Amino acid sequence: MTIRFFHILALFAALALPLGNEALADDVVLATSNPSAAATMTARDAKRLLTGQSPKWPDGTPVVVVLPPEGSPELAWLCDAILKMPEDVYRRALLQKVFHGAVPKPISTKSEDAASAIQLNGGAIGPVSVGEAGDLLVIQIGD
Repeated sequence: MTIRFFHILALFAALALPLGNEALADDVVLATSNPSAAATMTARDAKRLLTGQSPKWPDGTPVVVVLPPEGSPELAWLCDAILKMPEDVYRRALLQKVFHGAVPKPISTKSEDAASAIQLNGGAIGPVSVGEAGDLLVIQIGD
């Protein structure tokens, strides 16, 4: 066998390995601890909650967004799959609403602490890994 063969084999092996703590889209869910939240909602309704266009849950509780760190797989999933906007644009738009008093300040937390932050805040919503969701209400996103 030649050295070139081993280089190609090493390249394929490197491409097959998962990188760091990157989550696949199937590994991240939108979760809340608010009992009045619907178990299923459209991406449009979820986007309205997450961007402050709908600042309250049906029971009147203020929506509080839990944001994982910039560049995290959870935030990337949220921005790609639901919000359809870049992370920096989303953060800027949300903080602008906070500045104008339209929504509460988001809770910024490490990805592994997002589920507990959601659990401790009755109106909280945010992306979490499937393994961290625990007793939270996982919102199924439909068309």
